[in-house]
Amino acid sequence: MYENKCNNKDGCFYPYKKSAKCQQQCRLSLDCAEWAIEKKLSTTCEIAVCDEKTTSCVAIKDTNNQSCKPVKELCDLTCKPYNKCDTVSCDRKAPGSNEISCVHTAMVCNDNKDCTDDSCNKETGCVYTFNKKNGNKCSQYCEKDSECTAWGINNKLEDKCELPYCNTYSGSCDRKVGPQTQKCKETNQCETANDCATSKFGSTCCVNNGQKKCCEHKCRTDSDCVPRNDKEWGYCRKNPSGQNECINKPKCEGNEGCDDKNPCTRDICMKDYGFCKNEPRCVDHTECTEDICIPSSDKKTYTCSNPVKSCTNDKTLLDKNFDLLTKEQKTKWLGQCSALTGCVSCVVNAQCDDNKGCTEDSCVNQFCVNKPIHNQWCDPKLEGQKITVQALDQFINKNLKGGDTLPGQRN
Repeated sequence: MYENKCNNKDGCFYPYKKSAKCQQQCRLSLDCAEWAIEKKLSTTCEIAVCDEKTTSCVAIKDTNNQSCKPVKELCDLTCKPYNKCDTVSCDRKAPGSNEISCVHTAMVCNDNKDCTDDSCNKETGCVYTFNKKNGNKCSQYCEKDSECTAWGINNKLEDKCELPYCNTYSGSCDRKVGPQTQKCKETNQCETANDCATSKFGSTCCVNNGQKKCCEHKCRTDSDCVPRNDKEWGYCRKNPSGQNECINKPKCEGNEGCDDKNPCTRDICMKDYGFCKNEPRCVDHTECTEDICIPSSDKKTYTCSNPVKSCTNDKTLLDKNFDLLTKEQKTKWLGQCSALTGCVSCVVNAQCDDNKGCTEDSCVNQFCVNKPIHNQWCDPKLEGQKITVQALDQFINKNLKGGDTLPGQRN
């Protein structure tokens, strides 16, 4: 499903809008292969196709396989994780077969906190161990601000015009700008923003009366700025010191009233509301290029640059600059860019073949996944799947008739 939009530069464009009916965008049915795996359609005798009307993947009955029988209950009964660090999924052993295979993968533990080492214990599951590895950034484990009070006293933060708080992103006690008393204003000096503690909207190093002082950003977006009356709008803009602060301007009547003195923005007055929009220039609305606007020295003109993005199939490199990588890291920069979804390392399963007979090769969320196959040839030490005779008998009596077979049985 597409959400129709229009802008003054490019005209109409139609970004895909996900919903319960439109879960995965597609152009061809081939684009739905990974969605089918995610939805485990093979266990319900369905296949994924691309609906031309919505350009979305949908599940339909596999009419070419009349002998197919749903095996979800059998999967739930037989496919059990080896331990608390193992996850298991179920699939048919071969297309058209009513025998199943259990695919085991290691559990990924990640609490998204910078100060913890993530690991897994087979008996208890995920373990997150606090590690004082980043100096002051990982000083003391915490979950709430009150747990950092004693840490703040021990580190004499009050003398430094700072307050302790619990940084939920790192999972550690951290410091932020404290009460701005006269003493603090005189001593709270800095060289760069890194010398300043974090505040609500972020801190920066400003020039105040010729001296560099730590100062707080007063806003992050226009919505943080409340207008003083119904004839004005509030905007979040940088002042000469580099600090974000709220400014109030009369409601505009034309584009000339919205000039922000930045050649890299298109200044537009929304006349129905009297609200200014300063949209960035050089945006080409494609996923595979960077949008860069270079202002002239006199700030009157601009030049656009839209270089093609470099991609990687190594997740640890996704947020790094290609030019700053080591020679070894650059060899891992093998991805390609999709006009629909941006950087990817694969589109179809065939791109992920590692030429190993005992791995199941698939493209999941545009990254190659090579799962080990567990059977009597590839993994003779099968363990952990405790199936009782009583449980199987109950399943056979309830679900299997005639010539149907269980995994490992033959007629």
